[in-house]
Amino acid sequence: MNEPFRMNVQDVFHFQDGTTVFAGEVTEGPANIVGGVYEISVDGEQVGSVRINGERSRGRVPNVRSVDTNQKLSFDSDGLKGREVVFAILERV
Repeated sequence: MNEPFRMNVQDVFHFQDGTTVFAGEVTEGPANIVGGVYEISVDGEQVGSVRINGERSRGRVPNVRSVDTNQKLSFDSDGLKGREVVFAILERV
């Protein structure tokens, strides 16, 4: 089951196939992030929502974890770099 998590987003990657990856330090949340629809907020302000496919690179780089989505985003994902982002659950899966 998916759980909310908090990530200090260090980088955002965009791939030609439409995949967007958020990478950074997860400061609060589950040991494994699973897919689901999450509401994204920064400084208590809602930015948008995103369907996360799941966790990609757990443990390959110390203190850096990443999640990805194939969804076309309705917000400026690059604006999340260097910010603490809260991923709250919109839809449990």
